[in-house]
This record gives sequence, structure tokens and C-alpha cells, in this order.
Amino acid sequence: MSLYTQMVGRNEQIWVFSDFPSGQEFSQNRRYLFQYLEKDGCYEIRPIWLARSRELYETLSKMGYEVYPANSLKARYYTLRAGYIPIDAGPGAISWWCTGGATVIQMGHGIPLKADNHTSADNLLVDMASWNSADYAVFSSQYCETHFREYFDSGVEAGFLNTGLSEGTSIYTGYPKTDAIVNDVNTIEGIDTDRDQLDIEQSDVVIGYFPTRREGQGLDLNTILDVRRTEEFLQQNSAKLLIKPHRDLDIGEGISESNSIQLINSDTDSHQFLTEIDILITDYSSIYFDFLLLDRPVIFYTPDHSTYEEIRGVHPNYENVIAGPRVNNFEELLEQLESNVNGVDEYAGRRQEIRDQFFEHADGNASKRIFEKVID
Repeated sequence: MSLYTQMVGRNEQIWVFSDFPSGQEFSQNRRYLFQYLEKDGCYEIRPIWLARSRELYETLSKMGYEVYPANSLKARYYTLRAGYIPIDAGPGAISWWCTGGATVIQMGHGIPLKADNHTSADNLLVDMASWNSADYAVFSSQYCETHFREYFDSGVEAGFLNTGLSEGTSIYTGYPKTDAIVNDVNTIEGIDTDRDQLDIEQSDVVIGYFPTRREGQGLDLNTILDVRRTEEFLQQNSAKLLIKPHRDLDIGEGISESNSIQLINSDTDSHQFLTEIDILITDYSSIYFDFLLLDRPVIFYTPDHSTYEEIRGVHPNYENVIAGPRVNNFEELLEQLESNVNGVDEYAGRRQEIRDQFFEHADGNASKRIFEKVID
């Protein structure tokens, strides 16, 4: 705890949030908890956002949110004064040295399907820097926590999630970002992708393809998608394919947009339009677990499975928690898509089973529960 904080003290009504540590600035769990506190006026709570970009600062200011540039003196001041600091995996734009004495709420980035790729050296650096560990760790269920801890044997995230957590600090409330799936959340012009931008009004079926990162390795979609046959399939079924790659993924050249195929910017907040997707194609992305709440078909397309095992690897529980077919080539993918489009859904029961394991609540009230738990 800093000398300033010791002298002045922290204000339990101030909650400080910051940009997610990527191009997805105003997104993930911290965004939706921030908006919940702002919208519902919870007991005069004062949520404050710290923005790294000028554009985000101006956009949020115009909407009436209390926001300050992340590198400003006010940002440091309110971080030192905040009673509560919610984070997603890491501190983002928050100066971590200013957080001593605050209640830190670790909400995580997403339920993992990938293996941890960080080294013990990474973990040592975090142990040295993370002297103020989380007071609460948020999970969607006790089974989810077990799944997490299998992943977090070591690494950067382990420092923020596990270090210093004592008995009773894990809370099973669910994740604020899934509130946006269950509830209607207004899109913000200049930040979010809305339905009109997706151009899906005339489509009977909307398919989303969300491949995850490849640790600096590219993924040439032209080698795993037959664009001509995909286009034919989409037109025949009045379907639209939305492709949203991970922000760190180079998808190669040649995937051109058309009336049936649309590329979504990798920094777009997926939770603003996830409800528009009827069938999800993914591989090892945590978006799968969020999509489970919609109870719709999921296809796991893993044509580079053996290579990915060498690049990073999958969670040891991967095969036990996926609720959908895993296909390894384009022919199998197209066959599975045709089956789903024609109404065949062989994994409905399996989805229910996995959803019940990972989510104690699926009611869109995760933000409310987190707030009530930590101030109780």
C-alpha cells in the first residue's frame, strides 16, 4: 500500500476500470460490469474508466461516462483512491503499483480450451510484480474453477489468478460479458458492430467462424476453406458467413468479402453480436463456452491439430468438454454444416450437460451477483 493511500484512505464507492490489454479496448468482463454499475446506479457507486486512446476517451465522455486518460494524473489519483479494482487476467492500463489496499476482483479473460504457454521465468516475473494479488477470483461454477486450475499450473495468468488467494475468495457468480448474451445491451457507435453493419437481414442462417491465435504463426484460410464451394453452399442455403479471427492471427491473403462472406475486425467485441449467430465454427477459442448459453450448434474445425499441439497445445480437458463434432478437413466441415442447416443437431444433450457443469447461472445477472458478493 502506498504512503498516499495510507494517509488518505480508499473510497469504497469508487470502482476503477481500464482498457483490456489488447486492441479490444472497451470490452470483456470489465466493460459489462462497468456498464452495469453505471446504468443501475448501485448505491451511489462511482465507476471510472481509464482509456488509453483519445478516441475511446472522447466517445465515452460524450456518453456521460466518467473517464480519464490512462496516463493522466487523475488516473493515478483515482487508482490510489479506488476501493475496488476489477481486472480481466491482467491490470491493463492500470498502474499496478497504485492498487495496494484496494479490493482486486479477478474476472479472467475466458474459460480456456488452449494449454498454458507461459514459462516458469514468466511466472517469476509476475510473482515479483504481483505483490497485490486478487482478493476475489470469479468463476462460473466450481467445475469451472477446477478446469481453470488445471490450466494455471504456471504462467503469467497464474500470478494474477492464484497467487495469494485464500480459502473463500473464489466466487461462483458467472461472467459479466455473458450478461450481454442473455440481455439486450445497447451498442455504442464507434466502438461496437451492430446488426446493420453485419448485413445479415436477408440471411436465413448466420454462421460464425472464430479461429483462435496461433502464437505468432499464421493460418492461411485459403488452405483450409474452399472459398468457391463455401460461397456456393452459402448462396444455396441463404446463409451468411462471418469470419472473425483472433487479433494476433494472420489469416493470409485471398479471403475476399462477398454477399455471403464478411470479415469482422479482430478487435470487435464479439459479445455485441454473438446472439445473431446460428452456428459457431471455432477450434480452441474460449468463445465456445460463452456461446453455450445460446444452446446452438458448435463445430470444432481443427485441420492443423497436430501443428497446433506443437505451437501451444490444448487444455488437458479439451476432449472432455467440447460439445460438438471435431472435424479435420473441409469436406467434413461442409458435411457437418449441411447437417446443421438441415436441422440435425446430435449434440443438444451434450451441450446441456457441459453447460450445466460450467454455468451455475445462465440468467444474465452475473454483474449483479459479483457486485453483491464483494460488498457483502
